[in-house]
Amino acid sequence: MKLKYFIPVYILFVFIQSSPAQTYKNWRTFLAYGNATQVVETNERVFVLSNSALYSYGKEDTEIRLYSKLSGLNDTDISLIRYSPENKTLVIVYSNGNIDLFGDDGIKNMPDLKNVSNIQDKGVNDIYFHNQYAYFSTNFGIMVVNLSKKEVTDTYRMDENVRALCIQGDSIIAATASGLLKGHIKDNLLDRQKWDEKQLNTTAFNGDEIINICLFQNNLVFYVRSKGVYYEEAPGDEIIRLVNLTNIRNIKALSNTLLVFTPADLRFYTDMTNFISVSIGTIFDVASLKGNGIYWIASGANELIGIERGSDNTFNTIVSEIQINAPKRNFNAFMTIQNDRLFITGGDRYTDRFYRPGTLIIYDGDEWFNFDERIVNTEVAKILNTPCRDYMGIAVDPDDDNHFFIATYGEGIIEVKDNDFVELYNITNSTLRGAESTNNSPYYVRIGSVCFDKDKNLWAANCLTQDAIKIRKANGEWISLYYSDINNADKLDKILITSRGHKWINVPYDNSGIFVLDDNNTIEDTSDDTFHFYSVFTDALSSTGATIPASQYLCMAEDKNGTIWIGTNIGPLKCTSPATAAASPETLKCSRLVRDNEAYFLSGETVNAIAVDAENQKWIGTATQGVFLINDDGTETIYHFTTDNSPLPSNTIKTIVVNETTGEVFFGTDNGISSYKSGVASDSKPFSNVYAFPNPVRPEHNDKVTISGLANNATVKITDGNGNLICEGRAVGTQFVWNCRSINGTRVATGVYFVFSTTSSTSSSESVVTKIAVVK
Repeated sequence: MKLKYFIPVYILFVFIQSSPAQTYKNWRTFLAYGNATQVVETNERVFVLSNSALYSYGKEDTEIRLYSKLSGLNDTDISLIRYSPENKTLVIVYSNGNIDLFGDDGIKNMPDLKNVSNIQDKGVNDIYFHNQYAYFSTNFGIMVVNLSKKEVTDTYRMDENVRALCIQGDSIIAATASGLLKGHIKDNLLDRQKWDEKQLNTTAFNGDEIINICLFQNNLVFYVRSKGVYYEEAPGDEIIRLVNLTNIRNIKALSNTLLVFTPADLRFYTDMTNFISVSIGTIFDVASLKGNGIYWIASGANELIGIERGSDNTFNTIVSEIQINAPKRNFNAFMTIQNDRLFITGGDRYTDRFYRPGTLIIYDGDEWFNFDERIVNTEVAKILNTPCRDYMGIAVDPDDDNHFFIATYGEGIIEVKDNDFVELYNITNSTLRGAESTNNSPYYVRIGSVCFDKDKNLWAANCLTQDAIKIRKANGEWISLYYSDINNADKLDKILITSRGHKWINVPYDNSGIFVLDDNNTIEDTSDDTFHFYSVFTDALSSTGATIPASQYLCMAEDKNGTIWIGTNIGPLKCTSPATAAASPETLKCSRLVRDNEAYFLSGETVNAIAVDAENQKWIGTATQGVFLINDDGTETIYHFTTDNSPLPSNTIKTIVVNETTGEVFFGTDNGISSYKSGVASDSKPFSNVYAFPNPVRPEHNDKVTISGLANNATVKITDGNGNLICEGRAVGTQFVWNCRSINGTRVATGVYFVFSTTSSTSSSESVVTKIAVVK
């Protein structure tokens, strides 16, 4: 049965992140939506899992709420949501095994599974609710949670994948990777021997082919992969086929209806014989709380769709076309800022391309714009008969930030203006060339990155070609530059044009190193060029001329002093004398950062991103340890942010960019974007909004209090009530962190402490800006 008619409902969108904890006051989180895969309905709201992030729709007020750690969630990367109507609890499961219970009394975190050390695979496949209990089907067995007490009551280690379960009478029926198992609730099910194989009276399928099970009108119903839906009326009865479809996505028993759905069609069974169907577009999941004929559908890119069943068994659409002000994907391979606008591209590659859809996202500080890659794909398909994928980077026109060039890892360079396709540059209309020594077409043009120089020439790194550097001059003319050191280089990555006009290009892996070029400001005349490829760097700290044993060179940045910082697989390097790096390579030495006179900072850790802020401090993004803020020379760590102490969506940082106008730092991770506002806006007034958090400081706060809203780089003094100096230092950006200890290192006593501060100006007067209560 088709829809009787279609009514698009345009919803008033309200971006809400509930009042964040004060400790996250300077943070913002931007998670991607645009691929709804799970849905549950509660009394007031419909919750949707989209791109591993959570939002809800108000059934009465049509308000959209977005949820993250800023609004009280305890983790990121959600893998499963389920709702218990009896306990009025939304269960949120994260990919690492962490669990949140979201009820009328707020959010209760249950990290029990996450913290178990002897279970490696903590994946949760489904949840079955029975009275006050939630039965978790996991990759290692079954975990039982008492939702009233909010505690784990049992864990049945079965050492196999439990796909789904249900309770029939006094028995748990579990669909596992090895077949159906049955255990009596009153038995000691901690003992694996108490679980018996449930025999099925059928030759149509084997028990290990069952993906999901449920109870409907006392029938045990099975969804069997690629074969359909079957049911058993009573234990031991012959199995009966209900649905003969091979493309079923799932089944659900909701109220008085059994739902069977494919990727595009939904069947409603009122008994084991009669059904009606509706075609509603893409279907990933379906929810219905009250059995009142209203159904909510997680519809992939179409997000949430609501339909209502009429008395004549036709369906009307009541909700559709939800628009969310957010990035559409969590692909954050490259970021840059121009005129306070954030530009993000989401392609990637390692030994080969990732084939990620063309992803370009722009943020103006308020609204997110998701570029429609179909505009490009339509035009590129006319030329190459293929879509355009893996956007590796973007160069924004210095005179027009609505005009830009996109580097792709396979199709060449795309020119876009005013959100419309202008040109595809490849072998037919430029000096760009296809990847040599591959079996691909000559139209397979790999571009590692693009950027503009001060004369508005567009530079491009053309991988696997003899003339690896290609330039589109400001007048539109294309030229090629040949340098033997990077002839046919496979993995050319970013181009850093320094304040001296030198070009540094990193080859991250596979014959890795750094290529440095001084073209002497004559880009077409290579006779006066000097250049060198560094496969290793001499260690400036070595008296014997030893080299630094890095094997991957992943990012580069130039700081305010002209020092070049390089991210490697053994931590960050700094090159303090880069002026002669191209002409006199023997003079260039780099050093690792030494801490406590012996240990290398981030030794063994991969550094994926480095960004420099207005105070010449460095933000270091790592592969597994989150973000570090270090001082200008790298001798001190100021902050270390991870998923445990910040709203970072992941500890895997892909890229970092700083907006020096606002002081906001953006972190692109593999699970989304977060930002931290560490500096001050140009029009802000010193001490206009100073506050301390937490305040009062209690022992459970780990003796850490942050004073925020200070003047940029202000001096800070903390005294007791008698005026005795307790602590003294300087703000980092607009913040100062105090560990509740005095100058001699002992924890201070219970009492009220006064914070004095001045701006960095020597003529500024000192005054009390806030007070802090400390409880011992």
